[in-house]
Amino acid sequence: MLGEKLPNLLLKYCERIAALGAFAGKTANRVLGNEYKPGEGIIPHEDWPLYHPTVTTIHLGFSITGEPLPPVSAGAEPSHPPENMYKLFLHCIQGTHHDSLTGRVANLLAAGTLTVATLTLSTRVTLTMRQLNTPNVLITSVLL
Repeated sequence: MLGEKLPNLLLKYCERIAALGAFAGKTANRVLGNEYKPGEGIIPHEDWPLYHPTVTTIHLGFSITGEPLPPVSAGAEPSHPPENMYKLFLHCIQGTHHDSLTGRVANLLAAGTLTVATLTLSTRVTLTMRQLNTPNVLITSVLL
């Protein structure tokens, strides 16, 4: 994970998200792009502690619906709404063929509907933006 300059298109979106205060006055310096075919996803996980405890994701080709996943650590449920979903809950992309839009979707109007709907998914792409706290970290494998 050696630092490289982000392409201008990605930098533009990182700056717009930074202006919302997502990274405590900093701009995301890492962008991960993933493609998901219908039925594919990524299992519930937490990110490395190398990152600022915020993750932002732009979802292309699908809405993002879902429920918070079980807390990372065992014990009492965090307060609702928790102050930091990133630290207290796991996150994932469900491997599904459909998205269900219900009245619980906060931006239902932006999805172009006011009623319950089921959307058939095609290829989905995510751009996940993070702020790496240590600018140059080399992750490698050594064969002996």
